[in-house]
Amino acid sequence: MNITTTLTAANSALTVSGTVLSLVTLLSQPGAPGVSAATGGGYAANLYLSNVNSAVSGYKKLCYTPDVAEVTKTIVASDNTVQGEKYLFDEAIDLTEIKSGTWVKNFTRKVSASIKVSTFQVRAFMYTTGGVENDIFTITSSEINDTDFVTVRTENTEVQFVCNATDRFGVQISFTTARRNNTTLSYLVGGKNAAYFLTPVALRHSLLRTPNEDPEVQHMTSAEKTVLDGITYNAGNPAVDTNPSSTSVLWINTTSGEIFTCTDITAGSNVWVGQLGSTVP
Repeated sequence: MNITTTLTAANSALTVSGTVLSLVTLLSQPGAPGVSAATGGGYAANLYLSNVNSAVSGYKKLCYTPDVAEVTKTIVASDNTVQGEKYLFDEAIDLTEIKSGTWVKNFTRKVSASIKVSTFQVRAFMYTTGGVENDIFTITSSEINDTDFVTVRTENTEVQFVCNATDRFGVQISFTTARRNNTTLSYLVGGKNAAYFLTPVALRHSLLRTPNEDPEVQHMTSAEKTVLDGITYNAGNPAVDTNPSSTSVLWINTTSGEIFTCTDITAGSNVWVGQLGSTVP
Protein backbone atom coordinates (compact mmCIF):
# COMPACT_ATOMS: atom_id res chain seq x y z
CA MET A 1 0.00 0.00 0.00
CA ASN A 2 1.45 3.39 -1.03
CA ILE A 3 0.91 6.35 1.25
CA THR A 4 1.58 9.92 0.13
CA THR A 5 1.62 12.20 3.16
CA THR A 6 0.90 15.65 1.73
CA LEU A 7 -1.19 16.94 4.58
CA THR A 8 -0.91 20.50 5.78
CA ALA A 9 -2.88 22.37 8.41
CA ALA A 10 -4.77 24.19 5.66
CA ASN A 11 -5.24 21.18 3.38
CA SER A 12 -6.24 18.09 5.35
CA ALA A 13 -6.19 15.37 2.70
CA LEU A 14 -4.26 12.13 2.56
CA THR A 15 -3.64 9.99 -0.52
CA VAL A 16 -3.41 6.25 0.16
CA SER A 17 -2.96 3.90 -2.79
CA GLY A 18 -4.53 6.52 -5.03
CA THR A 19 -7.50 7.08 -2.70
CA VAL A 20 -7.81 10.64 -1.36
CA LEU A 21 -9.12 10.80 2.20
CA SER A 22 -10.11 14.05 3.87
CA LEU A 23 -9.67 14.60 7.59
CA VAL A 24 -13.47 14.56 7.87
CA THR A 25 -13.51 11.11 6.27
CA LEU A 26 -10.70 9.88 8.51
CA LEU A 27 -12.46 11.07 11.63
CA SER A 28 -15.69 9.47 10.38
CA GLN A 29 -14.29 5.96 10.78
CA PRO A 30 -16.52 3.93 13.11
CA GLY A 31 -15.04 4.26 16.57
CA ALA A 32 -13.52 7.69 16.01
CA PRO A 33 -14.31 10.00 18.96
CA GLY A 34 -17.33 12.25 18.60
CA VAL A 35 -18.45 10.96 15.20
CA SER A 36 -21.29 8.53 14.58
CA ALA A 37 -20.70 5.40 12.56
CA ALA A 38 -22.49 5.41 9.19
CA THR A 39 -25.74 3.49 9.17
CA GLY A 40 -28.45 2.55 6.67
CA GLY A 41 -31.92 3.98 6.45
CA GLY A 42 -33.60 6.74 4.49
CA TYR A 43 -36.72 7.03 2.40
CA ALA A 44 -38.62 4.40 0.50
CA ALA A 45 -37.60 3.81 -3.12
CA ASN A 46 -39.47 2.57 -6.19
CA LEU A 47 -39.29 -1.17 -6.86
CA TYR A 48 -39.78 -1.69 -10.59
CA LEU A 49 -41.19 -4.78 -12.25
CA SER A 50 -38.59 -6.15 -14.66
CA ASN A 51 -38.70 -8.41 -17.69
CA VAL A 52 -35.39 -9.98 -16.59
CA ASN A 53 -35.60 -13.50 -15.21
CA SER A 54 -34.84 -13.97 -11.52
CA ALA A 55 -32.28 -16.54 -10.43
CA VAL A 56 -35.29 -18.29 -8.86
CA SER A 57 -37.07 -20.28 -11.56
CA GLY A 58 -40.56 -19.05 -12.40
CA TYR A 59 -40.01 -15.44 -11.32
CA LYS A 60 -39.05 -12.17 -12.95
CA LYS A 61 -37.03 -9.56 -11.07
CA LEU A 62 -38.00 -6.57 -8.95
CA CYS A 63 -35.32 -3.87 -9.27
CA TYR A 64 -34.50 -0.39 -7.97
CA THR A 65 -33.97 0.76 -11.56
CA PRO A 66 -36.44 0.25 -14.43
CA ASP A 67 -35.63 -1.73 -17.55
CA VAL A 68 -34.59 0.53 -20.42
CA ALA A 69 -36.82 -1.24 -22.92
CA GLU A 70 -40.59 -0.97 -22.57
CA VAL A 71 -42.38 -4.32 -22.76
CA THR A 72 -46.12 -4.94 -22.87
CA LYS A 73 -47.16 -7.82 -20.61
CA THR A 74 -50.53 -9.51 -21.14
CA ILE A 75 -52.92 -11.79 -19.26
CA VAL A 76 -55.92 -13.32 -21.03
CA ALA A 77 -59.03 -14.30 -19.06
CA SER A 78 -62.60 -15.38 -19.91
CA ASP A 79 -65.17 -15.19 -17.13
CA ASN A 80 -62.51 -16.24 -14.62
CA THR A 81 -59.34 -15.18 -12.81
CA VAL A 82 -55.97 -15.90 -14.38
CA GLN A 83 -52.74 -15.51 -12.43
CA GLY A 84 -49.95 -13.66 -14.20
CA GLU A 85 -46.22 -13.35 -13.66
CA LYS A 86 -44.48 -13.19 -10.31
CA TYR A 87 -41.69 -10.72 -9.56
CA LEU A 88 -39.02 -11.17 -6.88
CA PHE A 89 -36.36 -8.89 -5.40
CA ASP A 90 -32.82 -10.29 -5.58
CA GLU A 91 -31.77 -9.63 -1.99
CA ALA A 92 -33.04 -10.52 1.47
CA ILE A 93 -35.04 -7.84 3.24
CA ASP A 94 -32.71 -7.85 6.30
CA LEU A 95 -35.64 -6.98 8.57
CA THR A 96 -37.82 -9.05 10.88
CA GLU A 97 -40.88 -6.88 10.36
CA ILE A 98 -42.34 -4.49 7.82
CA LYS A 99 -43.72 -1.48 9.63
CA SER A 100 -47.35 -0.52 9.11
CA GLY A 101 -47.64 2.12 6.43
CA THR A 102 -48.63 3.05 2.91
CA TRP A 103 -47.98 0.92 -0.15
CA VAL A 104 -48.12 2.63 -3.54
CA LYS A 105 -48.75 0.87 -6.84
CA ASN A 106 -48.21 2.59 -10.20
CA PHE A 107 -49.35 0.78 -13.37
CA THR A 108 -49.99 1.81 -16.97
CA ARG A 109 -52.64 -0.63 -18.15
CA LYS A 110 -55.63 -1.24 -20.43
CA VAL A 111 -58.16 -3.95 -21.36
CA SER A 112 -59.12 -5.18 -24.81
CA ALA A 113 -62.86 -4.64 -24.20
CA SER A 114 -64.83 -2.64 -21.63
CA ILE A 115 -68.05 -4.66 -21.64
CA LYS A 116 -68.75 -6.18 -18.19
CA VAL A 117 -66.50 -5.87 -15.17
CA SER A 118 -62.73 -6.44 -15.41
CA THR A 119 -60.22 -5.90 -12.60
CA PHE A 120 -56.64 -6.81 -11.83
CA GLN A 121 -55.20 -7.97 -8.56
CA VAL A 122 -51.84 -7.27 -6.95
CA ARG A 123 -50.61 -9.79 -4.39
CA ALA A 124 -47.61 -8.82 -2.26
CA PHE A 125 -45.73 -11.59 -0.46
CA MET A 126 -42.50 -12.53 1.29
CA TYR A 127 -40.54 -15.41 -0.27
CA THR A 128 -38.73 -17.59 2.27
CA THR A 129 -35.47 -19.49 1.82
CA GLY A 130 -37.61 -22.62 1.72
CA GLY A 131 -39.54 -21.35 -1.28
CA VAL A 132 -42.77 -20.54 0.60
CA GLU A 133 -44.75 -17.40 -0.30
CA ASN A 134 -46.30 -15.72 2.76
CA ASP A 135 -48.91 -13.19 1.65
CA ILE A 136 -48.73 -9.64 2.96
CA PHE A 137 -51.90 -8.46 1.18
CA THR A 138 -53.94 -8.75 -2.02
CA ILE A 139 -55.50 -5.63 -3.52
CA THR A 140 -58.13 -5.58 -6.26
CA SER A 141 -58.27 -2.59 -8.58
CA SER A 142 -61.37 -0.63 -9.42
CA GLU A 143 -63.18 -1.62 -12.60
CA ILE A 144 -61.03 -1.19 -15.72
CA ASN A 145 -62.81 0.32 -18.72
CA ASP A 146 -59.84 1.84 -20.52
CA THR A 147 -59.09 0.35 -23.94
CA ASP A 148 -56.11 2.71 -24.33
CA PHE A 149 -53.19 2.77 -21.93
CA VAL A 150 -53.83 4.85 -18.81
CA THR A 151 -51.47 5.27 -15.85
CA VAL A 152 -53.14 4.71 -12.49
CA ARG A 153 -51.49 5.24 -9.10
CA THR A 154 -53.20 3.73 -6.05
CA GLU A 155 -52.38 3.52 -2.36
CA ASN A 156 -53.33 1.15 0.44
CA THR A 157 -52.40 1.17 4.11
CA GLU A 158 -51.40 -2.12 5.69
CA VAL A 159 -50.65 -3.21 9.26
CA GLN A 160 -47.26 -4.41 10.47
CA PHE A 161 -46.11 -7.70 8.92
CA VAL A 162 -43.68 -10.06 10.66
CA CYS A 163 -41.12 -11.79 8.44
CA ASN A 164 -37.68 -13.38 8.44
CA ALA A 165 -34.57 -11.31 7.77
CA THR A 166 -33.71 -13.79 5.00
CA ASP A 167 -37.06 -13.35 3.22
CA ARG A 168 -37.32 -11.62 -0.15
CA PHE A 169 -40.12 -9.32 -1.28
CA GLY A 170 -42.26 -10.38 -4.23
CA VAL A 171 -45.47 -9.50 -6.08
CA GLN A 172 -47.83 -11.23 -8.49
CA ILE A 173 -50.28 -9.72 -10.95
CA SER A 174 -53.61 -11.45 -11.75
CA PHE A 175 -56.57 -10.56 -13.98
CA THR A 176 -60.30 -11.15 -13.48
CA THR A 177 -63.09 -10.53 -15.98
CA ALA A 178 -66.83 -11.29 -16.10
CA ARG A 179 -66.76 -11.35 -19.92
CA ARG A 180 -67.34 -14.77 -21.46
CA ASN A 181 -65.16 -13.89 -24.45
CA ASN A 182 -61.38 -13.79 -24.17
CA THR A 183 -60.35 -10.44 -22.67
CA THR A 184 -56.77 -9.22 -22.42
CA LEU A 185 -55.23 -7.13 -19.67
CA SER A 186 -52.11 -5.32 -20.89
CA TYR A 187 -49.64 -3.50 -18.63
CA LEU A 188 -46.24 -1.93 -19.25
CA VAL A 189 -42.93 -3.01 -17.74
CA GLY A 190 -39.81 -0.89 -18.26
CA GLY A 191 -39.37 2.35 -20.17
CA LYS A 192 -40.83 5.70 -19.17
CA ASN A 193 -44.12 4.14 -18.02
CA ALA A 194 -42.56 1.34 -15.98
CA ALA A 195 -44.77 -0.34 -13.38
CA TYR A 196 -43.48 0.01 -9.83
CA PHE A 197 -44.19 -0.38 -6.13
CA LEU A 198 -43.36 1.98 -3.29
CA THR A 199 -43.15 0.17 0.05
CA PRO A 200 -42.91 1.29 3.72
CA VAL A 201 -39.50 -0.42 3.93
CA ALA A 202 -36.63 2.01 4.57
CA LEU A 203 -34.32 2.72 1.65
CA ARG A 204 -31.16 0.67 1.44
CA HIS A 205 -27.96 2.42 2.46
CA SER A 206 -26.49 2.42 -1.06
CA LEU A 207 -29.38 4.44 -2.52
CA LEU A 208 -29.07 7.60 -0.45
CA ARG A 209 -28.86 10.59 -2.81
CA THR A 210 -26.54 12.71 -0.66
CA PRO A 211 -25.05 10.31 1.90
CA ASN A 212 -22.65 12.87 3.45
CA GLU A 213 -25.02 15.80 3.93
CA ASP A 214 -25.17 15.08 7.68
CA PRO A 215 -21.71 15.83 9.15
CA GLU A 216 -22.46 13.50 12.06
CA VAL A 217 -23.14 10.50 9.80
CA GLN A 218 -20.54 10.14 7.05
CA HIS A 219 -20.44 7.37 4.45
CA MET A 220 -17.43 5.92 2.67
CA THR A 221 -16.50 3.70 -0.26
CA SER A 222 -15.11 0.18 0.14
CA ALA A 223 -11.70 1.49 -0.96
CA GLU A 224 -11.79 4.09 1.81
CA LYS A 225 -12.89 1.50 4.35
CA THR A 226 -9.97 -0.76 3.46
CA VAL A 227 -7.62 2.11 4.18
CA LEU A 228 -9.41 3.14 7.36
CA ASP A 229 -9.30 -0.36 8.84
CA GLY A 230 -5.62 0.29 9.63
CA ILE A 231 -6.15 3.52 11.60
CA THR A 232 -5.54 3.99 15.33
CA TYR A 233 -7.20 6.84 17.23
CA ASN A 234 -5.51 8.22 20.34
CA ALA A 235 -5.54 11.45 22.33
CA GLY A 236 -1.74 11.70 22.06
CA ASN A 237 1.13 11.09 19.64
CA PRO A 238 2.57 7.63 18.97
CA ALA A 239 5.76 6.68 20.84
CA VAL A 240 8.96 5.05 19.61
CA ASP A 241 7.77 1.79 21.12
CA THR A 242 4.41 2.02 19.35
CA ASN A 243 4.98 -0.88 16.98
CA PRO A 244 2.78 -0.82 13.86
CA SER A 245 2.19 -3.92 11.75
CA SER A 246 3.17 -2.09 8.54
CA THR A 247 3.87 1.37 7.10
CA SER A 248 0.27 1.51 5.89
CA VAL A 249 -0.93 1.97 9.48
CA LEU A 250 -2.05 5.50 10.40
CA TRP A 251 -2.13 7.10 13.83
CA ILE A 252 -4.52 10.01 14.41
CA ASN A 253 -4.03 12.30 17.38
CA THR A 254 -7.65 13.18 18.15
CA THR A 255 -6.56 16.14 20.31
CA SER A 256 -4.44 17.96 17.73
CA GLY A 257 -5.85 16.37 14.60
CA GLU A 258 -2.35 15.47 13.41
CA ILE A 259 -2.05 12.28 11.36
CA PHE A 260 1.10 10.15 11.68
CA THR A 261 2.62 7.51 9.44
CA CYS A 262 5.49 5.25 10.39
CA THR A 263 8.42 5.71 8.03
CA ASP A 264 10.80 3.31 9.76
CA ILE A 265 9.56 0.21 11.51
CA THR A 266 12.06 -1.01 14.07
CA ALA A 267 10.60 -2.66 17.14
CA GLY A 268 11.01 -0.27 20.06
CA SER A 269 12.68 2.37 17.87
CA ASN A 270 10.03 3.31 15.32
CA VAL A 271 10.06 6.63 13.47
CA TRP A 272 6.70 8.40 13.10
CA VAL A 273 6.10 11.52 10.99
CA GLY A 274 3.06 13.76 11.27
CA GLN A 275 1.63 15.99 8.53
CA LEU A 276 1.99 19.08 10.77
CA GLY A 277 5.71 18.53 11.13
CA SER A 278 5.90 16.55 14.33
CA THR A 279 8.30 13.61 14.47
CA VAL A 280 8.77 10.75 16.90
CA PRO A 281 11.42 10.55 18.19
